[in-house]
Parts: sequence; C-alpha cells; structure tokens
Amino acid sequence: MTLSERTIEAIRLIINGDEQGPNNAARSIYKRGTDIQEFFAEFDISPEPGSRWFMTENCLKQLNGTDKIKKVIEKQLHPMNYIGHEGVILGDNIQYLNQFLEFDGYKIVMAGKFPKVLSVGADVQLDVATLPKSLGDNLQNWIDAHYRKCQQKIADEDYEGAITNARSMVEQLYIWILKNTEGGYDRKLEGNLGKIGNEVSRRFDMDPELYNTPLKQLITGMNSMIAGLSGLRNKASDAHGTEHKPGIRHAKLAVNSAITLVSYFSELCNDKNILDNELKEQDIEALNAYYEAMADSMAYDQWRGK
Repeated sequence: MTLSERTIEAIRLIINGDEQGPNNAARSIYKRGTDIQEFFAEFDISPEPGSRWFMTENCLKQLNGTDKIKKVIEKQLHPMNYIGHEGVILGDNIQYLNQFLEFDGYKIVMAGKFPKVLSVGADVQLDVATLPKSLGDNLQNWIDAHYRKCQQKIADEDYEGAITNARSMVEQLYIWILKNTEGGYDRKLEGNLGKIGNEVSRRFDMDPELYNTPLKQLITGMNSMIAGLSGLRNKASDAHGTEHKPGIRHAKLAVNSAITLVSYFSELCNDKNILDNELKEQDIEALNAYYEAMADSMAYDQWRGK
C-alpha cells in the first residue's frame, strides 16, 4: 500500500493531534514525542530524533509501501481513542483522511464498530434498515451480524470467511422462510443450500416445473454460485499440490450475490405478508390477554350494578 506525500502529511497531522484542515475540521489527541515513540513501537520502527512532525513523518515514510501503513491508520482511528474526549470525533477524522486516500485508490469504511482501510470498490453494502419488519428483530439482527462479519473479513483479507458468512446469511433467511410457510422446515435439508433454495422457490411458485422463468434461473444460479464459492478449495495443480484460494473478487461476488438474494426474498416475504410465527403467537397472546382483561372488567361492572 503506497500513499502520496499529501496523504502521508494528512495522516501525520491526525496522529500528532495537530490542526487539520480549514477551521480545524478534524481533531485528534495531542501526542508528545514519547507518545509518538510508543505509538510506532509495535510496528518495529523507532522515530529518528527531531521535531514531532519529523519523527512521525519519518516513520510513515519508512512504512509507506508496506501493509503496515494500513495498520497505522486503523490503529490511530480505533474507536477507543475517542472515548471521553469532547470535540474529538471519529467520523470527522475519517472524512478528512478519505479526501486524500481516495486519490491513492483507498478509503476508510466502518466494518462493524471498527474503521478499516480498503481499496476503492472493495466494500460491500447492505442497508439492513430497509429489511421489512415482518422478518422479526431476531432474524434482522442475525442478518446484520453476518453482513458486518462479511465487511470485517473482506477488510481483513479473510476472503474464505467472508464467503462462509455470505452463505450463512442466505441460508438463515431461507430456513426462516421455510419455518414460517406451509410445509415447515425439514432438518434433512440442513447444510444443502441448493436444496433449501429450491424448496423456497417452490413455496413461492417459482419451481421450474411450473414456471421456467429467467428469474428462477437467475436465483438458482446465484444459490449455486454461493454454495460453490463457499467450498472453493479445489486444487489448482495436482502435480504441485497447490490449492486455489479465493481472492477479493470471489468474496465480493459471493457477498454481493447474498445481499441481492436477502433483499429480494425479504421484500417478497413482506409483499406476501409472511410473518414470523413467534411474532404471530405473541400477538395472539397479547390479544387474548386484552380480551380476558375486558371480560374481567365487564364482569366487575356487572357486579357493581353498572
């Protein structure tokens, strides 16, 4: 990861806690010389003697062109560094640095609770807030958790992990659909995303025996692609015993496909008024309790002669 001199300067200002941008648009905690030495110690580098700006900039230039420069930025932007410091806002610092980083082909995004430096175009997006309430809080939270894990793992270059979480995100929604539609969920299907997806399609009258539509082909293809990528450990060369590991393009393909499937089927559930059975049971219990309370109230009024 190689950054321009202007970007290095911007990072140096943020690390040192010096004024950044017009009207001090971003602020961070002031570091003394000893603080700067401690900050860079974990990167196996020691600042050369000089002014604060020279110490920090010298270290950054030595680390520039390596993966450690990315870790430096993420360390400085760790959310714990901003707790209890009034006027020091993480979002402002991210926005300030992104003005420079994007010219170098990078940007800082929030992966869960933590800022991560990614190549431009390497992030994935799912607006969990748009998922219909009919799914219930438990499933929404579960999808959100796996989506954030996908973000985190892509940022950490754990592409196999991101693909696994993408598959889990889709599989859990499919299982929820089967549990809450006529026919229920057969545990014999567990672990077979293809068969689970086919059953979901059948429940929505998308079975190829009934409707051999391009939409059915598209969704089946996406299911197969996610299932296939999640087991991407084929040997690239038996002679050399090498193993083909997924790269970022494979991870993004799986995660973005999973996001598309989750968004489509969750909206379809909303349109068809498919509700969480547990929520329906809670509503029925609440309604029965209301009727019982009303009956008790009427009986009491009759007893009082009203």
